[in-house]
Amino acid sequence: MRNATFAVGEIAEHSFVSAGRTIREIEFTPPEGLPVADLVEMYVNIEAALGHRNRLVIQFASMSPRPGGEQIACDLAWIGASVLGKRVLLLTSLLPPSPPEGDTIAKGPSFNIGSWNEEFVKLAGYEAYLGSLRGWRTSTGTLVPSVEIDRHLNELSLYFDMVLIAPPPFDEDPLGTVLARHVDGNVMVIEAEQTRRFAAIRLREILTRSGQPIVGAVMAGQKNYLPRWLAKLL
Repeated sequence: MRNATFAVGEIAEHSFVSAGRTIREIEFTPPEGLPVADLVEMYVNIEAALGHRNRLVIQFASMSPRPGGEQIACDLAWIGASVLGKRVLLLTSLLPPSPPEGDTIAKGPSFNIGSWNEEFVKLAGYEAYLGSLRGWRTSTGTLVPSVEIDRHLNELSLYFDMVLIAPPPFDEDPLGTVLARHVDGNVMVIEAEQTRRFAAIRLREILTRSGQPIVGAVMAGQKNYLPRWLAKLL
């Protein structure tokens, strides 16, 4: 999948359910050749696998530093909103940058859900939102307590039909490993010609130990390709 493009748009007020705060809006141009049918099927399959739960919080787990997981999660959020009419949030560390200070387009204020203060942006024309994972640590850099993570994900789920999380690579940052225990399901992201078999096996073991289901696996960087060793692994 080719990268989508972002452009900072004018600031506008949007009703964010009961929050009703001013947020930043950005233009989103989906990449050419976006596999719409495959993404709709992925969204529907996740709903079918976890529909018995009171919320849908899904993590895209990857060992690779390449942004394939973030891109697929962003595409899925856009498809959920634009095709299925859902309200979807993607939490990522790759949030588009805010306009510089003094620019004619000012940064919109962040808003609070519960006790957390986060910046959110909205994809123009759709109920798809991006949120930053940068605030999921304390001022000293440690991860927030587990009870706070659970409470916050529960709060976010009140506003969204599905919450997607694209954390940093598991072998570079512990956030994904910690969140694996708190989400409702994990999706393994395999980077074509990059993710080695031992890395995929280690990722599966980490996710299995989390106690939450692995709801599927996606191949980033190459379409319609699933090696035999991965098929056996799953």
